[in-house]
Amino acid sequence: EMVDSEFVNELRRVIPKVRKEINQKFWTGSFYRAWWDHNRTAIDALHTDVLYGVWWAQNLGLGWILDKTNCQAHLDYELRAANSPYGLLVMSNYSGDGMRRPSRDNMVWEAGTLEWSVGQIWLGAPSESVVNPFISIIEKYRTQLHDFWDWKDLTAGPGTQGSEACPHSPKGTNPDGNPWCNSHYSRQLIGWTLPNSLTGVRFDVKSQTLKIQPSPLALDHYPILPFFLPQANGHISFRDKTLQVTVGSLEVATLLILDGDGHVVSKIESGSMLHKGARLSW
Repeated sequence: EMVDSEFVNELRRVIPKVRKEINQKFWTGSFYRAWWDHNRTAIDALHTDVLYGVWWAQNLGLGWILDKTNCQAHLDYELRAANSPYGLLVMSNYSGDGMRRPSRDNMVWEAGTLEWSVGQIWLGAPSESVVNPFISIIEKYRTQLHDFWDWKDLTAGPGTQGSEACPHSPKGTNPDGNPWCNSHYSRQLIGWTLPNSLTGVRFDVKSQTLKIQPSPLALDHYPILPFFLPQANGHISFRDKTLQVTVGSLEVATLLILDGDGHVVSKIESGSMLHKGARLSW
């Protein structure tokens, strides 16, 4: 974290106004609509990816830019309206008539599915089941497609086979649940924020302060997790209360362990340069 005070203060000044506009124009009472157009009547269309910026803000330590209660309600609505055997569908109620149309509403938005799990963790979900949608996408690439590098934009949703979007497919094949378009799609990189949402790791380069704020899910179900920083990678054992560097090096002046509310529960004045294999305990 590098602090640009002037820029931060400007953001803090405008955020309340932006939040007010978003709540007035996009919040339906159940979820944030996909768009708003001042020239036409607002349609309560749902896009699975609409909270993308909220989760990045959390990952960067910027705090809650939208109301947490509304964010939770939005994720709950996504699961009710857009769930499918292959992941969350990209759009719901695009035209305002409640109908789903192949190749538009009925495609699976994989980044949105990954984000759904990440968002639930940032919101403090205690149940391990919130990770299942994330795992389903990962396992499709690992065990079904056998290609863990070429992440596609969209997956064909249920009912694509035989629809106007895909009236004819080769004999013995079925597009449903398989890649639909694009390759090496960067938006799926949001998946890398899952470990960070579990560990709550943040590093202030200027003060060399390493903060760890584990989620309830990590403490209850994942005693050992990886961490990824530009300077170093490694793993954290919440069971042993130890961090170990496995790649790179990390100079840590202060280690702070925070609880779910951001209160410091442990502070270690380290002053250590952690090279590969080095450990730091609290």
